[in-house]
Formats: sequence, structure tokens, C-alpha cells
Amino acid sequence: MSEDIWTLRKVLTWTTQHFEKRGVDAPRLTTEMLLAHVLKTTRVRLYVDLDRPLEKEELAAFRALISRRAAGEPTQYLTGVRDFYNRTFKVDARVLIPRPETELLVEAALHALPKDAPGTALDVCTGSGCIAISLAAERPQASVLATDVSPDACALARDNAQALGVAEGGERCPQSVGWMPGLNERTRQRGDFPGTYVEFLGPVALARPGPRPRGPRPLPARPRDGAPEPGEQQAGALERGVVPSDPWSPLLSSEAMGSPRKEEKGHLVI
Repeated sequence: MSEDIWTLRKVLTWTTQHFEKRGVDAPRLTTEMLLAHVLKTTRVRLYVDLDRPLEKEELAAFRALISRRAAGEPTQYLTGVRDFYNRTFKVDARVLIPRPETELLVEAALHALPKDAPGTALDVCTGSGCIAISLAAERPQASVLATDVSPDACALARDNAQALGVAEGGERCPQSVGWMPGLNERTRQRGDFPGTYVEFLGPVALARPGPRPRGPRPLPARPRDGAPEPGEQQAGALERGVVPSDPWSPLLSSEAMGSPRKEEKGHLVI
């Protein structure tokens, strides 16, 4: 980019073409998201002000984001936010970026939780907290526990819960989200989390799954909305993009779950 006068129109066109050449997914959407972030405005507003020139500081900040995105850094890490289930969540390299299809999992969990009565949910590996927080916001009477082995992830999830008004002890949903920085030994041994009898719930409808396949699970295909592939995200959140083949056995073992009681039926949503 030269030192000519760069209007929003010119910047949008040039950056989109640049991202296309560099193989960046959803180049136009990515350009709009980054530019709106720099200007602290909305994507719609960009098109209202197409002939507005960028200030030198704005152009410098945008150039820096262009370089980082072209180098493979995910858009959501650059903007620091990700929209999920009609809410905006903070995200950074401490957590994986919520994927659009995970909203189907939230829909399935909401189907299992009573709408106007107390209920309980446990979100294992909460990351940004998008699942637990969405459940707590949609089911104000529910008690939601969220856990992650990463204290950094739990810290970010707490920030999101506070910002979205569903933190434990918060004004909108008192006691709706509690946090554990990892399932401790007592929890693993005694199953001290809600629901000791587990039924399987598919991502959309109630169903029992077939046998789990052996070996690493394939990574999901990249959605067409500018979300990055898991392999593009930071290794601290997902080591080399490898998903464990069977992460559920420790949670579902007889030792962990205790003796099932039919009156405490629950659902496992994967």
C-alpha cells in the first residue's frame, strides 16, 4: 500500500484482492471485519462512509492487521471477539475460537434443559465459556458449571460471563454459572457433578450414537464465514490440531459416574 489517499472504498478493494492472492479464506468478509475493528465501527457503516479517507494512524493499524492475517493469524484473534448464539465473546490465543456448528450443540442442550424450571448442566472443556454462558443466559433458572484444565481459559470464560451478565453472583442471573479450574480428584472419583445417569444426545435430536471410531477424529471442514481451521489456531489451545480419540471414558467410567439412579437422568451432548 503506497502513501496515496486511501478511502474506505479503495482500502476494501485492495485488501480483498491482496487476501485473495494470499489464499485467505473469505477475503471480503475478513477485510470488512478487520477494517471495522480498526475504525471501531460496524461493517454496515463502512459502506455508508466509502469515500472517507483513512487517517495515517488508522492506515498503519490496518496494515499491521493485514500482515498478521496474511501470515495465518486467525481473524478472531486479531479482533479479539467472536459472535456466538447472538452474543459477542472475547477470544484470544488462550482458547479455541467457537465454531458456528457448535451452536447446534447449544440448541440440543437447551432442548434437554427445562425452560421454566431449575436445571443443571456441566460444560467440560469450556474454553471461552460460549456454551455454558449461552445455556445460562437462555435458561436463567439453570445452574451451570463450567470447567477447563487451563486456568487461563477459565479466566477468559469468567470475563465473558461477567461481560454478558451471567457470572456467578451476577445481577441478571444469580449463581447461574459456577467455575471449576479442572475436575479435581474428588470430582473424578465420586462423580460430584450434576446427573449421574447419562443418556446420549445427538447434536440436533435425541439419539444414541453407534460405536465410537478408533484413532484421531477428523477435524471439521472450514466453514465459509471466515472462521479459521483448528490447525490455524494457537498451539496452546489445541496441540498440533490433534483431537484425542476417546476423551470421554474417564468421565463416563463406572468409577467416575458412581451408581446410576434412574431419577437423575441426564444427557451427554457432544
